[in-house]
Amino acid sequence: MRDFKKDRSIRSGKGDRRHQYARMAGGLGVMVVLALLAFGSAHAAWDMYQKFSDASTADAAAQGELATMQAQYQSIASTTDALQTDRGLEAAIRTRYGVGRPGEGEIDIIRQATSTATQGSGSQNWFERLWQAIVPF
Repeated sequence: MRDFKKDRSIRSGKGDRRHQYARMAGGLGVMVVLALLAFGSAHAAWDMYQKFSDASTADAAAQGELATMQAQYQSIASTTDALQTDRGLEAAIRTRYGVGRPGEGEIDIIRQATSTATQGSGSQNWFERLWQAIVPF
């Protein structure tokens, strides 16, 4: 079997040190490249997250706007359906312009005043009677 351990005591010349420095520089270069690759990947992932977040926010806003537009459409559709009939057209004209048919008049409903007295001593409780006795105004 081969012995894979290096015998450091035999090679201690300048060529061996240059070889070690070259290996260290190569390892350092590989670590820098891997660090830059990791940083670039993290930056790309963060940008993708931001794009997804913005798209989600825009989608929610678009869904709300769609619901508003559908409600407006339903309202306009019901109004146009009502204006297609004579009765709906007449009701719209009456409410918008405040007009009536010839011979129609205004009906005033007047309520009669009640005959019960509100200032009777029987309707007050004991605290109200005491307060009236202390403060007579």
